[in-house]
Amino acid sequence: MKLCTKPALLTLLLFVAITLSSWAQTRIITGIVKDEASESLPFVNVIVINANDESIVAGTTTDLEGKFTLENIVFNDKHAIQFKSIGYEVHAISLENLPDQPLNVVLKENSQQLEEVVVKGQRQIVSQELGTLKFDVAKNKEIFAVNSTWEMLDKIPGVKTGEDGIKVNGKSSIQFIIDGRIQRVSSDQVEEILKSLNVDEVEDIKVHTAPSAEYESNVDVVIEIKTNRKLENGITGTETLNLYYGEYPKFNNSIYLDAKYGNVYVKSMIGLSRWRSVQVDESWRYANDELKAHKKMDWHHFPLNFFPSIDMGWDISGNDFAGLAYQNFTGKRREETNINDTFYENNEQINIFQSEGERNKTRQRHIINANYKRLFPKIEGQLSLGADWIISDNTDKQDLLTKSSENTESLESHVENAIRIGTYYADYKMPGGNAFDEIKFGSKLTSQTSNAIAQYTFYTDETNFEESRFDYQESIWAVYFNLSKQWEKVGYSIGLRTERFERSANVESVDSLTWQFIPNVSLSYNPSEDHNFNFSINRKVYRPQYQFLNPARFYLGPRNYSEGNPFLLPMFRTNTQLSYIFKGAYSITAYHTIDKNRQTQLPRVDEEGFTSYYRINLNEFIYTGLTIDVPVNIISDFWRMNLTYDIYHLSGDNYYKGELIKNDNTQWDANINNSFTLPKDLNIEMNFATSSPFKGYQSEGLGYSYNLSFSIRKKLMDGKANIVFRVNDLLDTNITMWNTNLNENEYIQYNNRYESRRMQLSFTYRFGNNKLKVKNKMNKGNIEEKNRL
Repeated sequence: MKLCTKPALLTLLLFVAITLSSWAQTRIITGIVKDEASESLPFVNVIVINANDESIVAGTTTDLEGKFTLENIVFNDKHAIQFKSIGYEVHAISLENLPDQPLNVVLKENSQQLEEVVVKGQRQIVSQELGTLKFDVAKNKEIFAVNSTWEMLDKIPGVKTGEDGIKVNGKSSIQFIIDGRIQRVSSDQVEEILKSLNVDEVEDIKVHTAPSAEYESNVDVVIEIKTNRKLENGITGTETLNLYYGEYPKFNNSIYLDAKYGNVYVKSMIGLSRWRSVQVDESWRYANDELKAHKKMDWHHFPLNFFPSIDMGWDISGNDFAGLAYQNFTGKRREETNINDTFYENNEQINIFQSEGERNKTRQRHIINANYKRLFPKIEGQLSLGADWIISDNTDKQDLLTKSSENTESLESHVENAIRIGTYYADYKMPGGNAFDEIKFGSKLTSQTSNAIAQYTFYTDETNFEESRFDYQESIWAVYFNLSKQWEKVGYSIGLRTERFERSANVESVDSLTWQFIPNVSLSYNPSEDHNFNFSINRKVYRPQYQFLNPARFYLGPRNYSEGNPFLLPMFRTNTQLSYIFKGAYSITAYHTIDKNRQTQLPRVDEEGFTSYYRINLNEFIYTGLTIDVPVNIISDFWRMNLTYDIYHLSGDNYYKGELIKNDNTQWDANINNSFTLPKDLNIEMNFATSSPFKGYQSEGLGYSYNLSFSIRKKLMDGKANIVFRVNDLLDTNITMWNTNLNENEYIQYNNRYESRRMQLSFTYRFGNNKLKVKNKMNKGNIEEKNRL
């Protein structure tokens, strides 16, 4: 750690200083801009662009006399200077034909533009085909002041990241694939990985909003990330350091190293994060509008995460590729807890419980992947074989001491959970002749065993000991096929996945054997280059996680616990979606989701004040929404604004223990993003997000939520490095308040505060050495497939 962190920190400070100084000069371009009447034009945008992707290389504006100066311009025959001003036609000069003397530029008046509102459409942001959004990161990253892939995801229409994870069109069951590798880790672990993956390392992101039959049945959305890590002979790498400071400091550091020698390559990554955070939860329980209890909990979290990975590949013959990968995620979290429970009767305090304790959680996950791919050039087919093995061990230890006016009691808990998962798959794809562009089919077998042991010791006047064991096994055998065809304007994709699911456990009512048929259909219509329509409908199956089936109690403290339900049923979801994209920028998506047997957790409070949480199935839950994304250019390419609005309606009436659980409400989220592109590779971004009060079964939010953030990004060292300064939740408004109804006359009011206002300083440096000599030339084969191994 010392060998990595201290040099990185010194390097960071060095480059901060460098940004304040001028760079080595190349050539200075000067000139004057006038109109057709020879009048000088002030405030004209003078921009050097790359003609290939229209990205901005440098820029300035003319002064009051119409004069301009461009410094440190490196000549490139693919670059050009553009002169832009409201009411005038754009004038461009290639650097290849640039004279040595100062420029005299004359702009012609654009009478039509003068009559129009000065707001223009954004450049192309996304493209869409058969239920898949493609976001070209390489073309769009220059306009956003972001550093990590996690932050860039928030710029894709329909995608929303936040403190509670990531959602796409309101759905949170998301699978991530990075360079062809499924990320088989938890959602918070994926978040750490994406925060460590610098946006300059990413080429494009595909969001499969209607995943085809080859993907697992419990996944609503698949986000596929393709990096631009070039596999050339030698060693290349990227160092990324993120420093955060709010109430307490935090850091995240990652190093990516890629090496290639002949037909063999190695990709590796080492990530480390450490931080401290504070969470304050308060609740008030009322019965017949009379205060019965008040609880205040202070949580101090001390997480430490370590996540290395290595990916090795071998080009055997040009048509045969083999790979072996290992990924590890080790997480340790220490929590310090301070809880005050105060109970009332007739508005008078009758008892106080004060609890102090410490909780230590350890998560260890090892993932091994072996894969083989065979290409058949004559028939353009591809066979993929692979296996994943996951070994996961989790421990949770807690010591909690509770004092009251009557007695003193303590709780010691020790929970261990061991999970073993094996997945084996075979996939084949090939052209389908005139009938189909592509045919895919395959099979997958997944087997899982889980063993959980929970031990609790209660110390009061006497010692009580509780122990429970839950042994669980499940297996899923799936076969699928998918057919697709794309004509000039119309395309379709149809597929069917069939799964045989079997599970068993050492408790009653868990054993089951079922067959499920999971179809999907996607249609596309492109009447012209500017218009794109997509329609999709699919079915999903969400089987209860094993821990939700465990009927044993899991104590969160001496007076509250949660327990599973072995009678939980699978949830069946039908997704319908219609989307339209105009000019690759403006998008509107309508979606309708019906859930059968939706699973939820309900709180209950008994007469002694014990709070329990129990899981049930709901009959039906309907989710209908509309997402609108409108990007615009304001003041030419200098100021860009992106407006996103998501409105959705939730409905469903259900009964639990004879009580009506009703949900019928409309909610919305809005986001306004402003990005500014300045000269000398400088980007500034301001983002404002707000949401209506949330509503759910038994719960209703109190008040609106909003967040204001600011960031600035600067490129260094000819694009090899960049530095980002960011302030999140500038106004410190991340406070959540809501009511939960326990019954007709009793409810709990919650007030939770999370630490979200933080300053962030991120530094990234890309390095490489591509001078190693190789004796034997490598058979190129299929480069794309080698990179996917």
